[in-house]
Amino acid sequence: MDASKIVIAGGTGLIGGLLRSHFEDQGREVLVLSRSEGKGLVKWDGKTHGFWANSLEGAEAVINLCGKPIVSKWTDRNKRAYEDSRIEPSEAIGEAVRKAQTPPRLWINASAVGFYGDTGTREVTEATRADSGFLGELCSKWEDACLRHSTPETRKVCLRIGVVLHEDSVFVKATSLVAKLGLAAPLGSGKQYISWIHAQDLIKLVEWCMFEPVTGPINACAPHPVTNADFMSGLRRLYGRPPVPSVPAPLVRLVTSLVGKEPELLLTGQRAIPEIAQARGFRFRFPEIQGALDDVLHAVPTVWKTA
Repeated sequence: MDASKIVIAGGTGLIGGLLRSHFEDQGREVLVLSRSEGKGLVKWDGKTHGFWANSLEGAEAVINLCGKPIVSKWTDRNKRAYEDSRIEPSEAIGEAVRKAQTPPRLWINASAVGFYGDTGTREVTEATRADSGFLGELCSKWEDACLRHSTPETRKVCLRIGVVLHEDSVFVKATSLVAKLGLAAPLGSGKQYISWIHAQDLIKLVEWCMFEPVTGPINACAPHPVTNADFMSGLRRLYGRPPVPSVPAPLVRLVTSLVGKEPELLLTGQRAIPEIAQARGFRFRFPEIQGALDDVLHAVPTVWKTA
């Protein structure tokens, strides 16, 4: 077993890049399964078993982050693409792990808090069942593509990841721009919850899973999810912008439809709690939203200030 080798599938995205840098800074060997070739990259198609599977031999962990971002409208064609981009890589890795002479000690597979569907104000934990809607079914299939494989020598964890806060994330860039323009309004009722996690805490949680003997689903989100209204309020406070009226749900649906995006991602949410991580002693560096936003955006109020 090579305790210094980490294999990352989907490692060219934001989270994968952060993990790669983190582990390389520790002196570990990091191999990235990619459709491209280059230094530290192992070519694969994300579907079939092949020469790339040799990279898993003796690894401390394989981390699968593959999945097409779920932002475009949920047409039948897009739904199929979302599913294939998650299920096929997971199945391919499962086959590689099963056939390995010296299988990796740990397999971490990404999932998402969308597993729970729209929870309203109800708190959900890892013990909560999957929602029957599109996101719930997608995440359930995604996790099953990992957990159904018999891998007696490889421990498996599915990270149900919330909205990741990092200065380079699409979500943070979009919402911070809106806030700078003074347009950070609550969307719809504003009562829908956002389960979020600071990127540093996500990296720390992935590493924690390597040493803590956890298995199965783990909610990878901060212990204090916030409503959409509170999130927007936090952004306005950060940039020194005054309150603005909420945007009615029909208008949100109209605008997102015009740009080909899915409105349910903005109008629904999950109030997920990281019960297992907290119960087993994991400590979040950024448990509260304002501290996380302050750290990510480094903004100084310049216009409006409260009394």
